[in-house]
Amino acid sequence: MQHKNELHDKIRKKLRDVQLPPSSYDTAWVAMVPVQGSHQTPRFPQSIEWILQNQYDDGSWGTNLPGLVVNKDILLCTLACVVALKR
Repeated sequence: MQHKNELHDKIRKKLRDVQLPPSSYDTAWVAMVPVQGSHQTPRFPQSIEWILQNQYDDGSWGTNLPGLVVNKDILLCTLACVVALKR
């Protein structure tokens, strides 16, 4: 029983300490949340700024995985970011 509790504590600690990099896709969705009563004004303008600051030189967003000709993450993230900026 003690070993099981120690294992649970160790897993909990690791889960609390996880630091994931920001996601272009998720940030784009947050950027599309409007202020109540205004379809044009973003509720979280800092997310729009993040999108603008984190665009790659080739015009895309997302995670570039080496060796892939077509990367679905880049396609989805770029589409989401373009829609968010357009909105």
